[in-house]
Amino acid sequence: MDKDEALESFYRLNKIDKLRVHNPDSADYDKRIEELPEKLDKWLASVACDDREIFLRLFSRYTYITPAVAQERYERAVVLLKDKLAAQSLSLSDVLFITVEAPGAAKSGSDNVRTDLHRRTLDEIDKEQIIASCGKLKSDVWTGYKAIVFVDDIVGTGFTLSGEIKRVAENYSLDNKLLYYICLIPTRSGIRFIKKKCKEINIIITPTFEKPWILPSAFKENFTAAEEERVRCYEEIIDAYMKEPDKTFVMGFYESKQLISFYYNTPNNTLCCFWKESDIHTPLFKRQGQRPTLSDLKDAKTGNVENAYAIAAEKRRKGVAR
Repeated sequence: MDKDEALESFYRLNKIDKLRVHNPDSADYDKRIEELPEKLDKWLASVACDDREIFLRLFSRYTYITPAVAQERYERAVVLLKDKLAAQSLSLSDVLFITVEAPGAAKSGSDNVRTDLHRRTLDEIDKEQIIASCGKLKSDVWTGYKAIVFVDDIVGTGFTLSGEIKRVAENYSLDNKLLYYICLIPTRSGIRFIKKKCKEINIIITPTFEKPWILPSAFKENFTAAEEERVRCYEEIIDAYMKEPDKTFVMGFYESKQLISFYYNTPNNTLCCFWKESDIHTPLFKRQGQRPTLSDLKDAKTGNVENAYAIAAEKRRKGVAR
């Protein structure tokens, strides 16, 4: 597979209209997608020639959630939810939607989640039903709802959403309330983890999404064990740059092995070669929030030299000309 074939496969998989996303006057304009052909060259520059075809195949099956797809999926999830509610003689007016609270003061992906959820449901869901911060929610408001729906964009490991469910359970009574969760991108391991953690605190929660949305592992099909190990070599080199203490993103957080970006950010479940930035590596879909401290920069100066030597060694080992 060459670069052009990989790009065409990526566009086709994600239903991307090249003319519209490249046109600044179009509502579908996306600068990251417009710059992809050039970024692909920079991204592959740190990969030995013999390995580039592996990376192009990974890119060709990469999922990129555009604003339109995000809004379509939330709309569809709400339709599925209405069917479940009707079976319990409830309606959307009985529902409180809880999104993951941002850990800090800065903008987060949850801002986009709330906007996309509401974009096509304005006439059915009131903004007061979509909660950004449970800590500010008054108890009398809570008691007025009969169903609680947790909403997130991805259930990768399941850690984030299960943590939010637990925090809510610790602060509010869930007695006599029906519980659901909605997400755009579930994974089988994430679904299992949420079910397990909810069972531990005696909670029954119903997932609400379409089965085709479940994301498979990056290497599930058409990759050999040897090819996966070749990718791992690069992942280890890239992850070593400004490495967080006791945390690794080799093959994605907790080795999630995912290939997924949203139009607003890239989850750390994705292989880090796609999102982690360094002086020797240009990612295709840079993850927001990678702001180094002064200490990080000092450590990185040494690490960059070591990583540059490591990548050069990989290329020499593969017989790549300078």
